[in-house]
Amino acid sequence: MEGKFKNIAIKVVLIILCIPLFLLGDFLLNDFSTRYQVFLGLTFHVILGCTLMAGSVVYILFTIKIFFFQKEKKGNVQNHLFLKTIRKSLKQNKYFLKNEQL
Repeated sequence: MEGKFKNIAIKVVLIILCIPLFLLGDFLLNDFSTRYQVFLGLTFHVILGCTLMAGSVVYILFTIKIFFFQKEKKGNVQNHLFLKTIRKSLKQNKYFLKNEQL
């Protein structure tokens, strides 16, 4: 159980880090690109701001989906065995070939 809680803690920290990334993207998109004459150009900062905002939102939504909307594992799932697959696996076995030749 220790590993599961460690993974949850890491994901919560990453969600918390996505919030400043979103705010940085918003700042680049709305404020920085419109108020200042930037060296790399306005288009670069608009695209970078949109990318940061979209990436952080997608990560947050995907992580929340994993946390709260997990699929329930099915209980008694049986694997079906077919005779053709068993026969193929036995033919590859050397012991089977020796007994069949006798």
